[in-house]
Amino acid sequence: MTVQVVDAAGLLVVCKRMDGCAPVGIPKFAFAKAYTCIVTKNSSRVFRDKYTATNDPGKYCQMTSMVAISKGKMAPFPGGVLVKSQG
Repeated sequence: MTVQVVDAAGLLVVCKRMDGCAPVGIPKFAFAKAYTCIVTKNSSRVFRDKYTATNDPGKYCQMTSMVAISKGKMAPFPGGVLVKSQG
């Protein structure tokens, strides 16, 4: 498991990786999920579901275009959780 925390600007604050976790790929997935939460102000699961729930090809293309335009910084798959500060 890898956990990454980003600030409101999408900049990395901290990255923690469990022993034995792959150093390649997995950290990028974790960042993309965290970044998606910041951009959409929702979980990465909500992002995916918003564009795939109705099987509308136009919405699906919009989602994949957002991922492409962000140069892979966004992730349309579950795992990213939005945590807000109360201060």
